[in-house]
Amino acid sequence: MAYRNTILWDVSGREGGRAYFVRLAADGRHLYSYMADRGDDDTAWETWRNDAYVADLTTDDATRVELGPGLVYRFALSDPYALFVNIHPDGDNAHLLDTDPDSASYGEIVATVPLDPLTEGPKAGESPWDAEGRIAAISPDGATGFVSHGGDGLISVIDTEVGEVVEKLEVPTPLEGGGYMIAVGDKMPFADTVGR
Repeated sequence: MAYRNTILWDVSGREGGRAYFVRLAADGRHLYSYMADRGDDDTAWETWRNDAYVADLTTDDATRVELGPGLVYRFALSDPYALFVNIHPDGDNAHLLDTDPDSASYGEIVATVPLDPLTEGPKAGESPWDAEGRIAAISPDGATGFVSHGGDGLISVIDTEVGEVVEKLEVPTPLEGGGYMIAVGDKMPFADTVGR
C-alpha cells in the first residue's frame, strides 16, 4: 500500500507541535484536529501553544487557526462547527470553529465563549494533569455545545447561534477529570468517531 500524498502540519505561518484526536468529518472530505506545542518537560503548561487544524482531503490544502495558550484536550465535531476548549489560569474559553465548507467563514473561529472557572482547575506552575479538566460535546446539528466542569458536577450549555452559555446543568456525578460526554440525535450512531 502506498501513500497517496502527505499533507503538512506546518501551515498558515504556524509550525511545531503535535496533532491530537484527529477526526474525519461526516462528508469524508475534511479532517480536523488540534496542534499542541507543549515544548519540553520544563515548559510551563500555561504557555503551551494550540491551534485548530483543518485539512481538505480533496485538495490537500490545510490551515491552522490559533486557539489560545494553555491546555486544549478532546474536542467535538458536528457538520457546522467544531467545539474546542482551552484551559488557562487567566480564564477558560470554548471556541467554535466553522466547519461548513460552503460558509464564508469556513475554517475560522466564529465565537469564543468564556467559561466559569473550575473549582479545582489547573494552576500556574503545577501539572495540569493533576487537576480537574473539561470535555466538550456538540449536538449533531451543531446547535448546542456542551462543556463539562470537572469536579464540579456541572455542564455548561452553549447556544451556538448566539455564542453564549445559556444554561448550566447539574449532574449526579462530579465529572472527575472532566468526565466523558457525547451528544447524539435521531438517526445518529451512538459512537465517538475520534481517531486514536
